[in-house]
Amino acid sequence: MPVPSPERLSVGNIRIGGQRYQLEIGPDETGNGERYEYFLNIIRRLVREHGITGRRWYITYDGKHDIPDLDGDCVVFMYGEERSLTPWRYERAGLILKAYGMRPQPVEPFRADLPWMLDRTRVARNRLQDLRIVRRIGPGRHQAVQAKTLPIPLGYARQQELPVKPIGERPHLIWFAGSLDNAAVGRFSFYPRLANLPKRRARQEMVANLRRLQAFHPDWPISLQINQTYQAGPVDPGDAYARRLMDTRICVAPRGTTPETHRFFEAMRSGCVVICQPLPDFWFYRSAPAIRLERWSELEAVVEALLAAPARLEELHLAGRRWWDEVASPAAMARTIAAILKGETSVAEVAARS
Repeated sequence: MPVPSPERLSVGNIRIGGQRYQLEIGPDETGNGERYEYFLNIIRRLVREHGITGRRWYITYDGKHDIPDLDGDCVVFMYGEERSLTPWRYERAGLILKAYGMRPQPVEPFRADLPWMLDRTRVARNRLQDLRIVRRIGPGRHQAVQAKTLPIPLGYARQQELPVKPIGERPHLIWFAGSLDNAAVGRFSFYPRLANLPKRRARQEMVANLRRLQAFHPDWPISLQINQTYQAGPVDPGDAYARRLMDTRICVAPRGTTPETHRFFEAMRSGCVVICQPLPDFWFYRSAPAIRLERWSELEAVVEALLAAPARLEELHLAGRRWWDEVASPAAMARTIAAILKGETSVAEVAARS
């Protein structure tokens, strides 16, 4: 699907089962149209498998732009609003499905350093911005928006669907391809550099510990590919990223600008055993069979324990795929959303799942 104009909504159609349904794509500041595919697949299943045909679908990036003619028949997907603010512009929609949720959450344990302080400052700033929204629209309207806004997974962004390979047939123990910085910034761009520090610190520590593993265990198949920025990530026509991930037994998923990353879901989809940092308390993460570290210095002990217990590695591999199939995949998300739209459950009931 072509990347939409950043100035306006792009109105189009999505063909499902021979029928055409209205779909509007909102402005995307990243120019990263590949991110739509996860949400488009959810919509296709909602229509094809659950018979949800009387709705109008919208996919928008960060909620900064109005969507005209919203009403109770509209379903809005938001996937790029990293501040976790109340989506007040879309309060007339029937359902809002929002990545990053609508309350900023601190997740990392205390550290007496600048990156930790900057991350907590980010959370405090976003909470203050959200409080201003609540004061502007009033607590009643805020509660109404909250009652129709469900946190949803980021899903996959750069990944072709492939047959799942048994973990014993995967040649890479650990493979990581990613960036230390979110975007290229100028030499004197002070604020972007500060905002990137929590991501850079986490990834520098992870890379240092991976290189330590390589040095101490040269027989372990570990490989690293460090890109200059996120935008310079591994995208190519053959989708080597997806294939390399499918060849990997253990995926390390460090935080990005926020604690959440596409890599977490892409790795679960591929059946990798995921090792990550603390995650927000969203309903879909609570049951995720990932190994969460407080410090990347714990990585060596965790990997050694997994290699010493092949049955545990296999168990986590199968549990990760099962979690993807039952909780976060387009098919699973379509089941959850369809139940809400049909009145069989509520946003609050789904958000409270454990």
